[in-house]
Amino acid sequence: MVRVALTARRQQKLRETLHQALGPEASRVRVVLPDELLAALADWALQDLAGGRTERGKRGKRQVRITRSSLPDEERTHREESLLAQLAATMKRKP
Repeated sequence: MVRVALTARRQQKLRETLHQALGPEASRVRVVLPDELLAALADWALQDLAGGRTERGKRGKRQVRITRSSLPDEERTHREESLLAQLAATMKRKP
């Protein structure tokens, strides 16, 4: 499994850059690692068990069908690892 991690120094530099660019609005931005992002997304999905209830309630929105399927743990883990690998590849610096 490929993991991407920012050093504390790089995280601090990113926070400082955001603060300079956004001013007081920077407090609305959270800097997280990919694993933390996936955990937060999973938590948010559990908060809306009906799946997309908020989006379906908005007028003028395109109808999006959201379905939940229970995957075996092995398949879910495989998909998460694949997603993390894609994130890591995307986040790598381009020469």
